[in-house]
Amino acid sequence: MSDERLAATDLTVGYRRRAVLSGIDVTLRAGELACLIGANGIGKSTLMRTLARAQSPLTGRVELRGRPITDLSPRELAAELAIVLTDRVAAGQLLGYDLVALGRAPYTGWFGRLDDTDRRTIEWALDTTGSGHLAGRPVTELSDGERQRLMIARALVQQPSVLLLDEPTAFLDLAARLELVKLLLSLTHEHGLAVLMSTHDVEHLLRHADSVWLITPERELITGAPEELGLGGHLRRMLGDTAAFDPRTGTFAWDDGHAATARVTAPNECPADLLAWTVRAVERAGYRVGEQDPAVTVEVRASGGWRVGPRRLDSVQALVACLRDGG
Repeated sequence: MSDERLAATDLTVGYRRRAVLSGIDVTLRAGELACLIGANGIGKSTLMRTLARAQSPLTGRVELRGRPITDLSPRELAAELAIVLTDRVAAGQLLGYDLVALGRAPYTGWFGRLDDTDRRTIEWALDTTGSGHLAGRPVTELSDGERQRLMIARALVQQPSVLLLDEPTAFLDLAARLELVKLLLSLTHEHGLAVLMSTHDVEHLLRHADSVWLITPERELITGAPEELGLGGHLRRMLGDTAAFDPRTGTFAWDDGHAATARVTAPNECPADLLAWTVRAVERAGYRVGEQDPAVTVEVRASGGWRVGPRRLDSVQALVACLRDGG
């Protein structure tokens, strides 16, 4: 189809003596934000590198805009696809601006001279990634999170149609993570970029990703909308017996098969945020929230506070302590 940007057919990835993933058939489309998830060491980075032609496949083929990726020259590939890996880049004495400017190599020719278009693109990428203040600083003096911002900016100045990001939020604080997701949504939905990112920040990305590429413990790659994978039980399978996935809330928790059930009740006029945080507190105290055979009932009181049996509680700390004592 015309909106296909990156496609893999019957792909096997890995190393000379060991296949990591096999039988992969996937498509990344224009305007799509896809998240690649799975356990550490399962093959996410290997798949990323193979899709970007940084590593050769064992079998199968990868196509970029309908062309075999092996047919593209390095310049053609760099103008269409950008990848940001977790590898630490040896930047020498480069300033932040110089590092980002390296991404214009497909357009600047042999001598790397920047024209006005190049400089405008670099300024846009620095501003878009919130790293303009890093432009004049030596890269060697920057934190991992600051370097990551610059590497994403360098990828953006390539003006690719496909962007691959391997754990881009790994070194970012919460505010920066949210800004990055907002940026990626803008690049995909407003500018038509095709983005694939691997991440362990599953709960947050499930709220925003258009599709999920899930590598199961059996090394099978399953793709679909986040809701489809949740309803199909695939997200629950991802962590095996380690944790449980709650399809109602899209969150993970420790899988304690012995946890008792607590019923939470509230008056109609109860603020939604108070009810939500009460549920969180009850779960933190070690209970499952539900209606079937509850061991305890937590009542959110209209006048303020909570009631557990005959006890009236005026703080969240008191509520949690009461529940941990058995109600």
